[in-house]
Amino acid sequence: MMLFLVFSCTDDSKTDEENLPDFGTLGTHNVSKYSAQNDAFTTAYYPEDLSDMDKTPVLFFISGWFGSPQPAETYETLLQFIASHGYIVIYTDQGSTTNQTVCIAHLDTFLASTDTTIQDVIVPKMDKDNYGVLGHSAGGGVAFTVMQHFNDLNYGASNRMLMVYDPWYAFGMSESMMQNLPSNTNIVIEKFGYRGNNPADGTDARIPLTEYYLLNSIPDKNKDYYVYDQENADHDYPKGNRSVSQMQGILKPLDALLYYSFEEKKESVRVIALENGNDDPYANGNGIQEVLDAYQYPCDGAQTIIDYCAIVP
Repeated sequence: MMLFLVFSCTDDSKTDEENLPDFGTLGTHNVSKYSAQNDAFTTAYYPEDLSDMDKTPVLFFISGWFGSPQPAETYETLLQFIASHGYIVIYTDQGSTTNQTVCIAHLDTFLASTDTTIQDVIVPKMDKDNYGVLGHSAGGGVAFTVMQHFNDLNYGASNRMLMVYDPWYAFGMSESMMQNLPSNTNIVIEKFGYRGNNPADGTDARIPLTEYYLLNSIPDKNKDYYVYDQENADHDYPKGNRSVSQMQGILKPLDALLYYSFEEKKESVRVIALENGNDDPYANGNGIQEVLDAYQYPCDGAQTIIDYCAIVP
């Protein structure tokens, strides 16, 4: 049992932790970005040297709801960070709708565009067997539906990942669909808990908790519900063009999740990516903090297929 410590003639004498990347730091790739002509909603961020690379995983990012179209630069640090690590990330904006079919149409239209940059540079380098979806707020809920759409298109045969921030309802998803996502998906639901002068977003915690508890097909070791409650980590925490050091609450676990999903299935990486929270978050105090009528966005605030008030104290 001690041979791996004594007789290695390579660098194996280092511990697993010593061989890990420094998660949460920028990658080594310069980043390019491109929006399709006449497309105000969708932008791709990708490594500047993409043409020289092998195929790389593709990530889809769904924005929050703002009431009007928001450019990709709304999430500049986050999108730049992902692409700097050698991945393609395609952003689409919710605009003034939470209709999941609109977001899917934006992405499908972008991928089918006849623009030379899209068809000759971006699409040929997308590794469709390894992909993920990210989303914030309303886009965090829609991210589940976007994942289902690309699963139906046979993306993710090897690996899938999903990370959502303060998600709202999973519009278009039934309980059965949530319960039967492919088991090769690594999932993190991250809730922001800072309650200063602007106490988070007033979203009822039963919404993301219900989404988490419906993920029956995903082993506990491959999913995590994480409440990040450091100062200034409110609902808008994923947004902006800030320094990487100011966004470690999402960038470090995201970096590790990408690495674990697409690079190496090391247990030491899984712990960093998927063990920040707890496998039974409601039982550990991450549940209801206010009475139902105190929430700006309550669990029964919209007509949905799923009963998001099902988890009660």
